[in-house]
Formats: sequence, C-alpha cells, structure tokens
Amino acid sequence: YYELQQYREAVSSFSAALSISEDNLNARFSRALAQMSNGHLADAESDFSMILEQHTGVAEVWAQRAMVRQSSGNLPGALADLDEALKLKPDASRMRIIRGRLLKLMRRNNDSEADFTWVMQHQPAAAVDWISRAILQFDRDPEAGLRDLEEAEKRYGPQPLILQPMAHVLSERLGREDDSVAVLDRLRSEEHTSALQSRLH
Repeated sequence: YYELQQYREAVSSFSAALSISEDNLNARFSRALAQMSNGHLADAESDFSMILEQHTGVAEVWAQRAMVRQSSGNLPGALADLDEALKLKPDASRMRIIRGRLLKLMRRNNDSEADFTWVMQHQPAAAVDWISRAILQFDRDPEAGLRDLEEAEKRYGPQPLILQPMAHVLSERLGREDDSVAVLDRLRSEEHTSALQSRLH
C-alpha cells in the first residue's frame, strides 16, 4: 500500500501488525512514514518517539522525526533531532543538508553555510547522499550536480531516485532536452522492469 501511495490503507495494515506485536519496530516505523505522508503529523511523531524511547541509536528515526517536527513548526525540536542523528552518522550528507536548510530557515546563516560547505568538501557515503548533494547544487552549479548523479549511477545503478533528478537537471537547468528524454526512456524501462519483478515474486 505504501509504495502505491495508498497511505490510509498502509496505516491500517501496519496498525494490524502492531496489534499482534507492539514491539514490531519495522511496522511502527513504516506506519510513522505513512502517517507522515498522509499529513497526520502528530501521529507520525508519536510513533517515531515510541521507537526512540527504546532505540536511541538509529539515526534515520531521529532524522524522520526532525522532518515531522519541522513540518509542525517545532524548529528547535527538529534541530535537536538532527543534531542527534548526526552524532550517530556524522558522514551523512543528506542529514547535513536537511540541517543546513533548517538552520537557514531559522536565520542561522553562518551555521547553515558551515553544513553546506562540509557537504561539498566530503565524498558522499551512500546513494541518497550523492542524490542530495546533487540537488543542492542545481541552482549554483547544475553541471556539478549532474556529475554527482552520474557518479551515483555508476556506483549504485540506474535507480529511479537517481534518474528522475538527472532528467530534471538536463531539461530544466541545462537545456539538454534530447539527453533528458533519453534518461526518461531509461527511467521508464527501469520502472517497467521493477514492476514486472514485483509481480513475479
């Protein structure tokens, strides 16, 4: 349900799993994501908080709760959560970018730029970090952003999360329409293959 963006059904499904076992962390985390996507921020924050009461060492849970708190207007709480996430994963470029944007929103421009500078000076550690750094560069240096996406594809393969922003930067920032269409063709092929594989399993 979640992958199909049927968030209400996803919440019901994960809630059913939790009714069997309250300690099912995967179900609680997934329900929190579905609640977040469905705009039920208080419920999402509650689920993330319940996880963190017992498991404080998972950076992604801190980061996700930070995004919920930011969306709810609790900027200091969001910043505190991102600080905790980065204590656990100091090399996570994506989380530093999220914190940098939050700091800018809080008008702490020097601290914000420090996070962005760190991101540009360190090699990303995961696919999501390459993608996040690429998108960060679209306004200032779209060619550099494209190079990051191309490197991400070399390392992790032609994933939709890489190809979608690649098509965007080629078309909207660099005016390379033909190259963008070629990337979109590859994206459709990857999505078709993934859908076929999911039916076969």
